[in-house]
Amino acid sequence: MAPTADPGHRGRARKHADRGANVSFLLLPLFLLFAVFYLYPLGMLLSTSLYDDGVTLQYYSDFFREPAYVKVLGRTVQLALSVTFLTLVLSYPMAFVLATARGRLAKVLLAVLLFPFWISVLVRTYSWMVLLGWRGVLNNFLVGLGLQREPLPLLYNQFGVHVGLVYVLIPFMVLPIYSSMQAFDRSLLRAAHGLGAGPVETLLRVFVPLTMPGVAAGCILVFMLGLGSFVTPALLGGPRDIFVSMLVEKQVSGLLNWRFGAAISTILLSLILGIFLVLGRFVRAQKAFTGE
Repeated sequence: MAPTADPGHRGRARKHADRGANVSFLLLPLFLLFAVFYLYPLGMLLSTSLYDDGVTLQYYSDFFREPAYVKVLGRTVQLALSVTFLTLVLSYPMAFVLATARGRLAKVLLAVLLFPFWISVLVRTYSWMVLLGWRGVLNNFLVGLGLQREPLPLLYNQFGVHVGLVYVLIPFMVLPIYSSMQAFDRSLLRAAHGLGAGPVETLLRVFVPLTMPGVAAGCILVFMLGLGSFVTPALLGGPRDIFVSMLVEKQVSGLLNWRFGAAISTILLSLILGIFLVLGRFVRAQKAFTGE
């Protein structure tokens, strides 16, 4: 005699199918918005870089055959790496203080961290120009105290670019690390202490490894944002500090070379997507290793 299907099982399966259909229907406007305002412009960008009286890879070839352009790409990657490292060094203690704060203090610290999001990047960058300029607030303070005879060159160089980018990108590093620390099981600290581990050993062998998913996520986010940053390097950097985003702007706005600018943009986008896919696997591996 053939076994009969459980009516309850059929009902649950139908309920799950209906729920999936409802979710798909609700996501349809988001998909349409994504397709119109993201996928379509990307497709136009790619077609502009590949088509010039026929399909061609000439603009990509021109980029990689010119050592100056390759050097700009390497400088951009180096900037993103150094900014990511500096941001991580500053953000981890900040996230720890934020995660261990309680009550009203925690709310105040979180509001202070999120406050820069309410101000335009352009305004924040001009603020750094006022602070770091040759006759800016910081140099006037140092010279006035007699600590420096002449103002320091803090602006229109790599130092100014790093300061501005680290300041802009710190919230994007702190928040993932803070989220990972919030999810940390504090009983593990007591267990490590009960097994004889000291504070430093507990921090390095228990707390830091189990918050690595947040660190990895923050590093990926900051690195990608650093690769594509334009406003801060353009305003705080010097004439020799040319990065890929600035090169695209010069080709498109200055030289009206839309196809070459589209090719450079596609190269940068491909680099960002490639790094995201590679590091995304690393983040998942970290989560699987730590059990997060």
